[in-house]
Amino acid sequence: MQQFQQQFTIPIGTSGPSDNLDLAKGLPLSPKLGVSRAGISTSGYSDDFFNSGITILFSRVKSSAYYEFIMGLLGPSVAFTFQEAQVTLSNPPSGGGQVDVQIPQQDMRAGMQIGMVFGGGVFVTEQLYLPSSWHSPWKFTWHSVFQGSIGFEIDFLALFFELITFLLDQGAEDELFSKDTANTLNSFVKGRETFNFLGYVNNNIGPGKYLSATAKMDFPMNLVDFEPALAGFVKLLEKVSGDLQFGPALNLLMPVNLNLDKFTVVGGQGSKSTADYGSLTYGDYSVTATGPKAFSASATKFTTQVSYSAGFSIGLSCYFYISACKIFSVSLYTPSLDLLTGLGIPVPTTPTVDGSVSTEIDTGCVLIPDLSLVFTSAQTDPDDKSLLLPGVPFLAEVILQGAWTGPDTTVQITIDPPVDGFPTSLPLPHGNSEAEFVFTFGNQCVYSGDPDHPGAKQSPSFTSPYQSFSITATIPPDPAQPCLDLETTIAVKLKNSVIAVKLLSGTAGDAPVWNEFGGAQLNADPSLSPQDVTNHAQFEYYFPYPSGAPPVSSAPVTVTLYDEQRNLHAGSNVRITFDSGASAVLSPSAQLSIAIPPTSATQTFRIEWLSPGPHYNFSNRFYVVIDAGCGFGQTEFWLSVWNAS
Repeated sequence: MQQFQQQFTIPIGTSGPSDNLDLAKGLPLSPKLGVSRAGISTSGYSDDFFNSGITILFSRVKSSAYYEFIMGLLGPSVAFTFQEAQVTLSNPPSGGGQVDVQIPQQDMRAGMQIGMVFGGGVFVTEQLYLPSSWHSPWKFTWHSVFQGSIGFEIDFLALFFELITFLLDQGAEDELFSKDTANTLNSFVKGRETFNFLGYVNNNIGPGKYLSATAKMDFPMNLVDFEPALAGFVKLLEKVSGDLQFGPALNLLMPVNLNLDKFTVVGGQGSKSTADYGSLTYGDYSVTATGPKAFSASATKFTTQVSYSAGFSIGLSCYFYISACKIFSVSLYTPSLDLLTGLGIPVPTTPTVDGSVSTEIDTGCVLIPDLSLVFTSAQTDPDDKSLLLPGVPFLAEVILQGAWTGPDTTVQITIDPPVDGFPTSLPLPHGNSEAEFVFTFGNQCVYSGDPDHPGAKQSPSFTSPYQSFSITATIPPDPAQPCLDLETTIAVKLKNSVIAVKLLSGTAGDAPVWNEFGGAQLNADPSLSPQDVTNHAQFEYYFPYPSGAPPVSSAPVTVTLYDEQRNLHAGSNVRITFDSGASAVLSPSAQLSIAIPPTSATQTFRIEWLSPGPHYNFSNRFYVVIDAGCGFGQTEFWLSVWNAS
């Protein structure tokens, strides 16, 4: 075993030591496609409540009202940092490589920052129909005799914050719901105040396996003021600067858990090599990971892979608070009753999300992702909006958090597996914050999933229509901003279109669950029972072309016959004949050239079982697969055959 050891101390997390757990640089709890960090989102809307007028004889009243709201949101996200993490890379006697991380200081924050402004206005005017002037009494016009208008804006959350503070002086205790003194969203909500809804770490990794933090907001109701005896006691406490509060409280909670999954080390096995180290074991404030690759060179980049999830619940509890003489105070909440569970309402949770944070070892820079890669399709699948569709153009946007400050450069684009014609680079001029291109996928081959041939591909089918692509955007480093990570990778999924068949005439039989019309019964010897079943059936076939795409008049297809064990079946005389006249005996496969019609102009084929056999009181199932290649996919239909050889 090669002896090797490298030790270094680096910060690990979503941001550097000076960023104070910035939620804007945190990992999003509900990430959108292509977004690697939380960032800020805003929304605004305005509309008329009404706009009408009423005229009675020589008088009319016109009135209108409108409303508007503006909301800014940072997060919800989770930010964490392990300052002064001590990392040791070594090769244990058992083989492979080992990563030891000592993490004595662990900080985590989860939640969001929000701001909201609600406003509106009302306008009223009254007019009389009077002579336009004293010297033109025969000319009438409308004269305004009253006009009134008012506009208003309410900082909703500031009002809400004051209400909580009024109900309970401890409403901002522990910063669970507090003002955002940095005014992060100030410019997005007309300069109004913004507020935090946060939770902080209350455990540690090692020997525990995760960090947890619960953002919590309490809505208390002080009942002391409604009970005369208690109110009198409070009057006495006021003489010694005391207070008493007691009552029920509604609690909103958002628990967040964050786990370590593995470490990825770049450069430890060579200049540009990358290896993963998982199988984590935990000690006191430490974690150890192992991997099959031994270390042979100094690492240059250290990435921590994490997974995290968030929940949401509403609880009901009691609170109590008493103070006296400004030197004594006690406040507490009883455990909550989970209202959602009690009412039988499913508790909402976010799915487990994967994320990563990286540190450059030589500089100690926590690499902050500055790129996002977002795909927007002109048409989406109704069941899954994130899917891309063949023949449908999509817009790909490479977005920076701010304007590019370096000289004119180029964004490098790679896609895996490769696709013909996919862009490989985009210009990014100085001062721009995004680059974009439009591309249209055609139907693609999909991986077969054969463990003996992991790279093998096949035509898409109804049960396997998807092909995933890993797309990476990279910008050359900016020396002026060495801690920016100018590379991002996302996965997109293409749902291929697939040729389809449907029974047109004949006796229906068992069919695939995804195509109830994809099966027929045949009787190879109609002189035997069942005599109401013939030895042939007619099917129609078509392909769902994208809108405007011309149909193909001739394409190669392979038609194959399988028995009920899905083994090739070559011992029968089975003929397939298409409208074009193309015909073949399936023994067990045949290659033909046929037209591929669109859905609105189907064509047909006839399947005949021409080799009769002995009579049995049951049918045998056979499968016929039509494979039109990666461009059109493959489909199958089922045959339940009586009296077949």
